[in-house]
Amino acid sequence: MTHHIRLRQPAAGAAGLLFVLPVFLVLVFAAGGAETALRVVGPVATFGLPTVAMIAFWWDDWPGTGLPGEWSAVTDTVMALVAAVLFTLLGQAVIDRVDVTALVHPYPGPGHTAIWPATLPLAAGVFTAMLQLTLVGEGFPVRHLPRAAAGVTALTLCWVVGAAGYLLVVRGHLMEPGAYGAWLTVIGAWQVVPYVALRGWPITLIRRPHLRRLTGNLVVLGGASLTYLVARHGAAWPATRITAIAGCAVAGSLLVGMLFDSWILDRLRPASGRATVLGAVVSATAVIYGLLRLCVAGHVWRPGANTDDWIAFAALNGIGLAIILHVAIWHRWPVTVAEDKQTRGTDGAAAPAGTGAN
Repeated sequence: MTHHIRLRQPAAGAAGLLFVLPVFLVLVFAAGGAETALRVVGPVATFGLPTVAMIAFWWDDWPGTGLPGEWSAVTDTVMALVAAVLFTLLGQAVIDRVDVTALVHPYPGPGHTAIWPATLPLAAGVFTAMLQLTLVGEGFPVRHLPRAAAGVTALTLCWVVGAAGYLLVVRGHLMEPGAYGAWLTVIGAWQVVPYVALRGWPITLIRRPHLRRLTGNLVVLGGASLTYLVARHGAAWPATRITAIAGCAVAGSLLVGMLFDSWILDRLRPASGRATVLGAVVSATAVIYGLLRLCVAGHVWRPGANTDDWIAFAALNGIGLAIILHVAIWHRWPVTVAEDKQTRGTDGAAAPAGTGAN
């Protein structure tokens, strides 16, 4: 039997970096270098994110929970990997046609449609819908179903929404694929900052469920759209820059809110704690963006890709996915977070189920 190490925050979060960093390096470099990872691992990992969310936040790690010890996490991880490949093939079918050559080759050549960047808007749309349903929508209206049925129904609904969004917006020429992906990533940042880093504040102050969910959806979608418009047309940032910075904001929020449990909220008065958490998210976003840019400094990208493309991939699918796996699938193995009895509490608002913020 494995003996777990009991640590309080922030030591537990710091220990989690020993898991997150190797997974990050494997995802963003081990597939033949930064550019190959971007073009092959990036789309596949993105298509795998909704399944990871389903296993962690809807199935409570079932079916792995039927196995002893760390076999539970191993089983769930393998299941997510298989699902990632299968859903990438499904994504190819929606975009064009199933093409195994394009699935495994970054430059498949004439007659083939490379999965990067063609499938990314679809994959991002499905995952954005899953986060919106899980965090903002609190699982309504399918959370009441039995565990397995609820997860499958949620994933199916999100695929329908993601595919419909892609066909309407991208195929319908309402937005360019890169701009659509940037807007979706900004939505992701608006989802995780309040619902993960701030444990649902201030939306959770609304006690009536239907009004809380409606308000949450309006705030997230409206705030994200306004942020995107300001960045795109006010600051004149290219879509790739918006995606990269928003992706780093998502990673920073998961770092603060999931890996470190936003622990400072339990040590300070409510207003001071929330201000500190927001400052930590902003700082983490800037540090992540700067460090990732340094990682590929001097790299000469092939046509169609640039440094910001890789930063977005590394932040979302390297750091973000690694944190979700570590906290929600592996349950911080081999660390257990010890309850700190010397906490002061905030406003009593509970984190949305499954976020990992206690």
